[in-house]
Amino acid sequence: MAVTITRALADAYFDDRLEKEKWDAYDSDKRTRAIQSATDVLTRANGATITDETAVDTSQYYPDRAAYHQALFMLDNHNAATDGVEPEAHFMGRQHAEPKL
Repeated sequence: MAVTITRALADAYFDDRLEKEKWDAYDSDKRTRAIQSATDVLTRANGATITDETAVDTSQYYPDRAAYHQALFMLDNHNAATDGVEPEAHFMGRQHAEPKL
């Protein structure tokens, strides 16, 4: 089942998190673009549309939360492209575009 990832849901998620003030400091347009960019990056990394596996699995996999935190990371590191498209995959803690196998 596909998971819904939006800026409004990210706003609600960060409302009771430690990162609330940091997230709120970015204007609404940048947060929206960062969410889109983060979703694009995670979709490319997965090789498929992000799905919510918590519906059938107890592995505590939360792709929406991953997207929210990836978006904040991108904003903090100025990697969110101005047109809402991330030019290259850039993951938290990883400085290369694709995993090295």
